[in-house]
Amino acid sequence: MFPEEKKKNREIFRNFLKAFSYPGRIFSLGIDKESELYIWETLLDNEVSFCMIGYDTAEEKIDRIYKQTKSKYVRIDEADYVIIIGGSSNGYLSLAKKGTLEFPELSATVFYFVKNLASSNGLEMIMKGPGIIDEISLKIDGIDREDLITLKEINSDFPLGIDLIFIDENYQISGLPRSIQFALKE
Repeated sequence: MFPEEKKKNREIFRNFLKAFSYPGRIFSLGIDKESELYIWETLLDNEVSFCMIGYDTAEEKIDRIYKQTKSKYVRIDEADYVIIIGGSSNGYLSLAKKGTLEFPELSATVFYFVKNLASSNGLEMIMKGPGIIDEISLKIDGIDREDLITLKEINSDFPLGIDLIFIDENYQISGLPRSIQFALKE
C-alpha cells in the first residue's frame, strides 16, 4: 500500500469513528464511486467476513473486495460486516449477528447504501442517546421503513444488537450505534 492510500484509509477510519461518536450527524468520506474500495480496504481483512445484499452485479463487486482485502464472503448470519445496497435488506436484516450477552461485540456492523442523507423528502429518524444532546433528526432518502422497524426491534435488547452506518451517493456517512434509541416520524 502506498503512503497516499494509507493516508486515505486513516481519514476514512477517523470519519467512521466520528460517525459512531456523534450519531445522526453527517460526515464526508472524501471519496467518490471510483474509490469506494478504500472503504473496504480500511475495514476488512483476512480475519473478518462480509456479506452483500441487493446488488445486481454482486459477484464482480464481491470478487473485487475479496481480491483487495482477502476478507471471506459468507451468509448474513455469519458476517461481521453486512453491506446493503439500495436501502433495503429485503427482510434479511433480522438474520444479522446480534452478539451474545457474554460477547456483545460479536455482532455485525451493517452498511446501508442509500440515496441521500439530510434529504428534505426522506424518512425522518429522531434519535437520542450517547453522543447526542437532547435529540437529533436525520432524514434519509432511499431507506426501507420496514428495515428500520426491524432494526429498532433488534437493538431493543441492549447491549445486544447491531451497529449501522448509512452511506449516501455522495459518500457522506452517518452512524447509528446500537445504544441509540430512535423513532420514525410520520
